Amino acid sequence: MLKLNRLAPGALYSIKLFQKKGYIRSLYGMYMLFALLLIWDSIYLIAFPPAVMAAWTIFVCAGVFVIKHTIDKQSTGMLSLYLILAFIWWSATIFGTGGWESPIFYFAGIPLILYALSGSLLLNTAGALIYGNTVLFSGIFLFPESGDFILPLSIIGVNMLTIAGGFLISYALHHYEKTFSNLKEKVYTDYLTGLYNREGFLKAWGNRRPKRGIFAVMDLNQFKQINDNLGHHTGDKVLQQVGSGLKRELPDTAIVGRIGGDEFILYLPHAVNLEAEQQKVETIVAQAGETIGIALTTSIGMLFVSPKSRSFRELYKTADENMYHHKKASRPAIKDMV
Repeated sequence: MLKLNRLAPGALYSIKLFQKKGYIRSLYGMYMLFALLLIWDSIYLIAFPPAVMAAWTIFVCAGVFVIKHTIDKQSTGMLSLYLILAFIWWSATIFGTGGWESPIFYFAGIPLILYALSGSLLLNTAGALIYGNTVLFSGIFLFPESGDFILPLSIIGVNMLTIAGGFLISYALHHYEKTFSNLKEKVYTDYLTGLYNREGFLKAWGNRRPKRGIFAVMDLNQFKQINDNLGHHTGDKVLQQVGSGLKRELPDTAIVGRIGGDEFILYLPHAVNLEAEQQKVETIVAQAGETIGIALTTSIGMLFVSPKSRSFRELYKTADENMYHHKKASRPAIKDMV
């Protein structure tokens, strides 16, 4: 499924830059100036019926609200639709005002440049189809008697190069995003378990801003004994099996990380039963041990998260203390299963 916020990544990057630099008002000002010039050109070059001109003016001015929606939602879905509709308007006007000899034939460069800069494969494909079909039907079938081909052909050549540039920009952005995504995954992922590492968990926590659920810190009992008696390769297998079990059995909405050694950290959103969640995690750990022939247990410190909860640091400190109380109370030995 297409992600609406990724339909036009170039546009989204530009808007984020304007936000970061504090130039959002300048962005609105630039668009309003562009809109006024576009409306003036439409009035000056084409004698639209009043109703059509009014509808076109409303459509152009609506771009301000499209920009605001894009900024507020960080999504380019509506922006992409708006730009496609603008190009469809251009195409329809060309058919009704003389084809290649239409006074707004050169207007095609406006949406095509925006399509190219957006880095959107969808927009560049739509632009190629709309522009190509409009030129074909208006220049060959509808207005074959048009005399001067030099200017139209030069405009067509420039616009086709713009379309080609748009596809190149889309490819470059796709390659950049893929590379950046892979690097980001490595930075935030624990190499052994595939769970979040400490930095990844903190970032996911900050993005989520949890308000309700259960926060937990856990480690594996007598894990050093496993490494000493069975070897570090077995210890690595234990960590991998525990990580796989947590990813598989906990909800997709959970945030799960390994933050060092045999210590794991969990956030279970909307969970309301400490005892039930503790039992579930203990079962996951025990099953992970069974896969490699070890009776494996865990010590867990849990507490509720609420809108009144303290900072992450305080939550972690309290959960960590609860875990060590649990560990002191149980202290089970780890041994090979018979």
